[in-house]
Amino acid sequence: MRSISPQSGRCAPCWGLRASSLGRRLPALGRSVLAIAITLIISAQQVRAQSETAQTTAKTVAGLLGGSSADRARMMSLLASESDLDRFETLRILDRTDGTTVRKVYDALDASGRNQLLSLTKSAGDAGTRAGLQEVGIVSDNDDTAFPTNYTPNGPYAFKGSAAFYKLVAFGTDGKGDPANVHYVSARIPLFFGDSRMRLEAAGLPDGTFDGDTSVLRFIFGGLNGIQKSKIENIDLWIKLHPGQRFVFLGDSLQRDPEVYKWVLENHPEAVEAVLIHKAGGPARNPADYKGMIFFDDYTQAAEIVRDRGIVQPGAKLPEKAPDLADLPLPNTDVSKINAAEAARPWYDKVADGFSHFFEENVFSLWHRPKGVSAAKPEDARDDASDVRGARTSGMTEYLKGRIEGEIDPEKKASEE
Repeated sequence: MRSISPQSGRCAPCWGLRASSLGRRLPALGRSVLAIAITLIISAQQVRAQSETAQTTAKTVAGLLGGSSADRARMMSLLASESDLDRFETLRILDRTDGTTVRKVYDALDASGRNQLLSLTKSAGDAGTRAGLQEVGIVSDNDDTAFPTNYTPNGPYAFKGSAAFYKLVAFGTDGKGDPANVHYVSARIPLFFGDSRMRLEAAGLPDGTFDGDTSVLRFIFGGLNGIQKSKIENIDLWIKLHPGQRFVFLGDSLQRDPEVYKWVLENHPEAVEAVLIHKAGGPARNPADYKGMIFFDDYTQAAEIVRDRGIVQPGAKLPEKAPDLADLPLPNTDVSKINAAEAARPWYDKVADGFSHFFEENVFSLWHRPKGVSAAKPEDARDDASDVRGARTSGMTEYLKGRIEGEIDPEKKASEE
C-alpha cells in the first residue's frame, strides 16, 4: 500500500517527486537573490568609500590651495593620483565653496599646471558622464536677471517666481541636486560680491559660486564692451573646467548678455542645455541673430519653458538627450513696451534711482554694514552636501527680506495692516 502525505493527501512517491523538483528550483532562486543582495551591498560600500575618499581629498586640496608652490605641486599630484570618478566627485565638492572652486585651483597654477588641470577635469568629466552623474548647471548674470536693478516690475528687491525657478533648475524636481550647480558670472569686481550675496539670499535665490571682472580698470572704464569681454572670458573657462556638463545660461536683454551667450552658442554648443534671456528692456534686436535662445517675460513663464523642454529632472540629472537648439523658433526679442514704460518716467526719477541703485547694491554694506556683521568672505571647503559658500550679512538680509515682502506681496502686507 502506498503511503499518503499528511500535508497534501497525495501518495508519498508523487509528493516526494514534487518536493525534489521544488528543491532544485529554490536553491537556484535563492542563489540569484543572494547574488543581487551582495552586489547591492558591495555597490553601496563602493559609493560610500568613493564619497569618503573624495571628501578627504577635497579637504586636503583646500588646505594646500593657498600655500607655496610646493603645496600646489602636491595638490596636483593628489588630484592626479585619484581615479577619474573619484576626481569627478572631488571637483564637485570643491565647487560647492567659492574659495575652492575648480576655477580657483586653476588660477593658482602656472601654465603647465593649468594644462594638467584641464586634462584631469576632462577625464573626470568623461567618467562622470559614463556613470550618469552629470547634473544640469546654472550660469547666471546677477543684475536684472537674478535680482532687479534697473528693471523693477515687482519692486526693487526680487522678481516674482525667481527663487522657485532657480531652485527648480539647480536642484531638480525633488530638490536633491548638488549645491555646486549654481554659478553666477558678474560684471562687477570681487570687492562687491558680498552685496550681491545679500541680494540673492534676501530674494530667496540659492547661494552659488562667483566669477567677476578681475580688471579694475576695465570695470571702471570698459563700458559695455568691457562687460561683454569679461563675461565671455569667465564663462569660456568655466565651461572648459566642467566638460560633459550642460548649463542653463541666464541673462537679461538690457546690456550684452544676449551677445555673450551668442558667443557661447557658437563656440560651446555642447555645453548648452538652454539660453534664457529675461526681457528687461534694452536695444532692439533682430530675432534671427539670436536663434537658439528663448526670451521670456517673467519667471512663471521661464519655469514653464524648462518643464516643457524636459530640462528639469529628479536630482537635477542631465537629460539623456542633448537639446536640439536648431529646432527652436526665432525668439521674440521685442522689448518696446518695457522701453516705452521706462521712457514715460520723469528724468529726475531715473537719475535718483540710478544713484540709489549704485550705492545700495555696490557700496551699501561696505560703508553701512550693521554693527557686528563682518564682510562676506569665502570659507574653506566642507565635506558635506549642505555646504555654504560665504559668511552672511544677516542684519541687512533681514532688512531686505522685510522690504521684499512689502514690495512683491502687497496682499500680505495689506492683510497685516
